[in-house]
Amino acid sequence: MSSHPQAFAQLRVRLQAKLTTDGRDYNVILSRIGEESAQITTNYNFSAGKSFLLSCEMLPGHAFRAEGVIGVNHKAPGDVKQQIIDLRFTRVRAMAKVVLHEYFGHTHNRRREPRHKADFPIRMLHPTGLANLEAANLSMTGLFVVTDIPVPAETFIRLELTLDKRLTVILDARVVYLIDRVMAQKINRPAGFGVEILHMQTIDRQNLQQHLHSLDH
Repeated sequence: MSSHPQAFAQLRVRLQAKLTTDGRDYNVILSRIGEESAQITTNYNFSAGKSFLLSCEMLPGHAFRAEGVIGVNHKAPGDVKQQIIDLRFTRVRAMAKVVLHEYFGHTHNRRREPRHKADFPIRMLHPTGLANLEAANLSMTGLFVVTDIPVPAETFIRLELTLDKRLTVILDARVVYLIDRVMAQKINRPAGFGVEILHMQTIDRQNLQQHLHSLDH
């Protein structure tokens, strides 16, 4: 497995947001966002190199907030007044990262494969032997593992999924984000961690595909 985790690419959105810089608040449109950067569309000109605070309600009652540095200004195609501004994040709080991943978990652009609700046992084989874990959802590209045991983001793990009494799948994965018990209470969902699937043996991939196909019918 690769030891160099990659942030997901910027994805297109269209959300009302507030940019605070030089002690003033500006209403802007958040047009692209990733884990490390974003783009906004606005009629204002901002100086490159200035610090900012970006805030946007991505989920009901849960705002995404990030601090960073203003980058390059571009003219919006076909509009002489609007500017497209690059933003580079220097600080994104843990709760904001959870909000970001949860938001993209509810869009078709974020997930290449649909997530199915799931309720089956999981055992972690690496780096530690943890049993009594459960799945909340599952696709060919990822799953959410329900547990009170905190497994930090960017941890590379190996999981054994017991999909039914006769079907077990082993896969290598990366923890993308963690929802600890405090966060879980704030956003009203189970504690656990979101996982990106990195590798499976051919037989395991086939078994997982077959299991997910059976859930569609």
